[in-house]
Amino acid sequence: MKIKNQLCIIFLLTASILSTSFAQDNTQVGLPEGAIARLGKGGINIMRFSPDGTHLAVGTDVGVWLYDVPDGKETALFTGHTGHVNALAFSQDGNMLASGGFNNPIIQVWDIETKSKLSTLRLTQVPNVLSALTFYGRTLISINRGKEITYWNIDTGRTLSNASLAASCDVVVFSQDGGSFAAADRGRKIHLWDTTTSNQQATFQANWRGKDTDIQALALSQDKKILASGSEDKTVVLWDIENHAELATLKGHAAWVTTVAFSEDGKTVASGDAGNVIKLWDSETKKERVNITSHKNTINALTFAPMGTPRYSGCLASGSADGTIRFWNPENGG
Repeated sequence: MKIKNQLCIIFLLTASILSTSFAQDNTQVGLPEGAIARLGKGGINIMRFSPDGTHLAVGTDVGVWLYDVPDGKETALFTGHTGHVNALAFSQDGNMLASGGFNNPIIQVWDIETKSKLSTLRLTQVPNVLSALTFYGRTLISINRGKEITYWNIDTGRTLSNASLAASCDVVVFSQDGGSFAAADRGRKIHLWDTTTSNQQATFQANWRGKDTDIQALALSQDKKILASGSEDKTVVLWDIENHAELATLKGHAAWVTTVAFSEDGKTVASGDAGNVIKLWDSETKKERVNITSHKNTINALTFAPMGTPRYSGCLASGSADGTIRFWNPENGG
């Protein structure tokens, strides 16, 4: 199978390489027969596991691919976005998936079991560039780069309320439970917010050096005790959320840090860069544990499978501009 302009899944565990084939009977939502072959799979922008780890949603330039994790097969392609998909969120029960994109005036909500569209939510803010999505109970929350927060009633598809951040934020990450979020503004500060009240809880700013210091990626540990940021200065910074202080600066990347992620237990921090490198760090010792260079291009997305995921419990999934998704053992990178 050709790698270029294709999305394939390669499972790399305990030093063995297993290549899985695509399902040929996947559900196509919004595309005529044969359109997938013409469009290709699209570049990988974002990945999200369902809460039980059985599904992996992949946001690309052509839509959202849904995979069955245990066997690696495609089960659906959700389309309808006019720009590339860069925001995804599963509901807490895993029954729904919300998707949004770049220069795209809609959010789409999908039923995972039936592979059908439940609703289309229309954005009115300018720019129509989503930074992040999350479910909080029966409420869907969206944040765009124009600093607007919108709260949606997922049952009616109507707006419940709107709020505004103090500054425009290009990079946003929600906590696992959806109760808080971190946002990096263009002044190189990171703000922590309460999702339900839209109140700011803390602000972080490192002693940045050099001109290339814009923040490119954020991640919150599941217990919400540590925040990780990756930036153009090729470093990952760990922050103590309770004390609003910098814990450590992790150095070793030779290119911009483009994505960061925490393992479910918070003991491992994964970072990927604009080269082809993934690094795994011990969050307690602040030491590099593993250096991975198997991808052929920029690392665009990193996410850990939930513990208990069939076959791949706790493994790291990496998505690259080389068109592949790979699974790794976080202990040794095998």
